[in-house]
Amino acid sequence: MTHHDSWHDDTSGAGAGRLAGFSLNLSRETYRGGTFQIREKARPDDVVEVENTGAGDAFLFRIAPAMQHRVLPVDRFDGAIGIGDGDSERDASLLIP
Repeated sequence: MTHHDSWHDDTSGAGAGRLAGFSLNLSRETYRGGTFQIREKARPDDVVEVENTGAGDAFLFRIAPAMQHRVLPVDRFDGAIGIGDGDSERDASLLIP
């Protein structure tokens, strides 16, 4: 499985009005890669990284016009991970391995 994303802010189109997103690790197996990155648009070189590789781990992140985030490629993956923003119908489809 290859999942990654380019820098984006989730504030336009279907994402309009969102305030927070989340990452939930549902994998029973470990994996490498898939690092979550977040930054302020005005400070593109100041990137915060979060590794969410522990089974059952989760984190919330801020969605705002001034912020951008992305997910780096997953190197090895044997389970399921969900990354979402509260759109329950679409997010549910992301949780299926």
